[in-house]
Amino acid sequence: MKLFYRQYGENKPLVILHGLFGQSDNWATLAKKMADSGIQAITVDLRNHGQSPHTNEMDYEMMAQDVFELMQELHLESPIILGHSMGGKVAMMLDRLYPGFLRQIIIADISPRQYPAGHTQVFEALNAVNFDVVKTRKDVELILRKFLNDEAVIQFLLKNVYWETPEKLNWRFNLKSIQNHYDKILASIPDYQSN
Repeated sequence: MKLFYRQYGENKPLVILHGLFGQSDNWATLAKKMADSGIQAITVDLRNHGQSPHTNEMDYEMMAQDVFELMQELHLESPIILGHSMGGKVAMMLDRLYPGFLRQIIIADISPRQYPAGHTQVFEALNAVNFDVVKTRKDVELILRKFLNDEAVIQFLLKNVYWETPEKLNWRFNLKSIQNHYDKILASIPDYQSN
């Protein structure tokens, strides 16, 4: 799968992977600072997120293979990878599938273990938005506020609203696929031990 990515700077590569419902743009500020310090920062949209392809299949092995293919395409040698939350598990799986390929792995806000479900209200809020009816970002925001009271989460989700056509808004992420494979997103990375 050909993933969408953003590239900042040159020299030693640092690949940054976002979390659930995130996208490459979430890491733009950090990526620009890294580029200013002489590091090539590459922020990636994982499958079913951002501007990367949407698919009916999704698990950590597939996502890790997607990222590996992108690294091969960009001819990255001994890259450092930074993975946040779900992106951290993708990074762990990449390290497990291709041992020795990564120079360093940085994991934020996640461990290899299986997690309990914790996004029930978020899914309810997202599913309450009917883009056949809703015509403005403000309308989307009002619907999200009926279900969620965390301002940071609301604003984070609103970053994913875009004009799919000149007349219709949509989510940048593939809500249906994410929801169908949520158990796989919560899953552990088996037998993972960092080097």
